[in-house]
Amino acid sequence: QNKYHDIILKSETLNTTVNCHKSLLSSRCSVLQTKIDENSKNNNSSSSSSTNNGAAPSSNVDENDEEVIALNIDDLVKNNDEKDEEEISRKDLLAFLEYLYTDHSPILENNPTHILSLASNFEINRLVNLCELYISKMVEKKTFKSIEHSDIDICNLLKLAQNT
Repeated sequence: QNKYHDIILKSETLNTTVNCHKSLLSSRCSVLQTKIDENSKNNNSSSSSSTNNGAAPSSNVDENDEEVIALNIDDLVKNNDEKDEEEISRKDLLAFLEYLYTDHSPILENNPTHILSLASNFEINRLVNLCELYISKMVEKKTFKSIEHSDIDICNLLKLAQNT
């Protein structure tokens, strides 16, 4: 276990947890900052009410006796592409988080439409633009000879772009 994280992103949908850093996530993503702030307010109010009842507050504590927040992100890891039967994966989430940490994301090595959905849900506009650029280049390559013979569903991609 890494003892230097202070937040755990949890997703039952993806069946995964990811150890992260509150300060970095808050500074790079306003959606996560809002969720972290709301979670902190809820934890503070529940710990003060449980202290008033004589019970010890329930919180996760790591080896350094610092509170670790567990944040559920299931509402943000949904696929915006209604026709895409493949769900967003842990690998897609990690690619998104890599972008938050490094300002670089392995878009081509992953599913760009899934990263686009995540970027849209988390309101990371620059990553949305990068994904759209990669998708447009991908469409350009696949439809070079003929649109009707390409293996890409262009109509669905246009609908996805309209929804993001």
